[in-house]
Amino acid sequence: MEKDYTRASKRETMADDRAPRIEEIRKLCEYPDRRIKPLVYTMCSSGIRLGAWDYLRWQDVSPILKDGKVIAAKLRVYAGEEEQYYAYCTTEAYNSLKSWMGYREASGEKVTGKSWIMRDLWATLDPRINGSINIPRKKKSSGIKRLIENAWYSQGLRKPLEEGKTRHEFQAVHGFRKFYKTRCELAGMKPSIIEVSMGHSLGGVSDSYFRPRDEEILVEYVKALNALTVDDEAEYVGTVVGGFRINILSAPTSQQPVFYLAIEGGSWNVSSLTEPAATGSQTTTVPDSHTPKGLFAWGAGKTAGTTVATGNICFNLVEVTFCT
Repeated sequence: MEKDYTRASKRETMADDRAPRIEEIRKLCEYPDRRIKPLVYTMCSSGIRLGAWDYLRWQDVSPILKDGKVIAAKLRVYAGEEEQYYAYCTTEAYNSLKSWMGYREASGEKVTGKSWIMRDLWATLDPRINGSINIPRKKKSSGIKRLIENAWYSQGLRKPLEEGKTRHEFQAVHGFRKFYKTRCELAGMKPSIIEVSMGHSLGGVSDSYFRPRDEEILVEYVKALNALTVDDEAEYVGTVVGGFRINILSAPTSQQPVFYLAIEGGSWNVSSLTEPAATGSQTTTVPDSHTPKGLFAWGAGKTAGTTVATGNICFNLVEVTFCT
């Protein structure tokens, strides 16, 4: 029987190719196929291999709640197989998966825990699509690989290799694993936990004695949640001890204080109150599904410089009263 090399292996080939950059991944996710975001968000934030999709059913995805809100999701990878292990994905990835499954159900598919997460498309208004919503066919890893490769080319992010070159700057699919590992390392996760979360063997006696509990892995994984989130709107705010970190993407030009409202919804976002005034009343619109979490001031007595404005700046949470 031919070995499936897309599944877990004891050692993965080392290569000089890089991980795709966050801006490249964001542009990739603009590709017009409903499956691209669930695929990319999940692979980037969990580090699972391409072959894992051949085994993932909806019942293998479990949201993790804290104070009644989803903070991440747990994935059972290679369920029932010798290589079974558990990985985690971001809230962004879970919401994308849930939206995809909900769309299928709303379209007429009978979605159950046994449903494959990735399936074929079905006939809608596009005459090129012949599938049936009521007869789902699993999208195999080979088909997923083609889908993602086509998306890279279609989005102008990959060109045919020049003469004499044998590899692209980054791998079309395996690059997501490199992205995951790199971002986790930069976020300060313990190296051993990163390896375990990727289904790697630590080798030697470590495989027998190093058995971190799920809670220990999750504590480490939470450190990387912001770094593993793809959507640029979700990068505005991150939690720090005693408050929040705001990544200001547009530099305020006034020397007066500029106020930012942190909003929690499907992801973190920031609304800049329009008038940079130290006193007075201002309003900003918050969707019903989102919750204001804090008010921050920045730039008092200073003119915002480009370098400072694009960096990570820490604020203590200011106690405020929100009106409804």
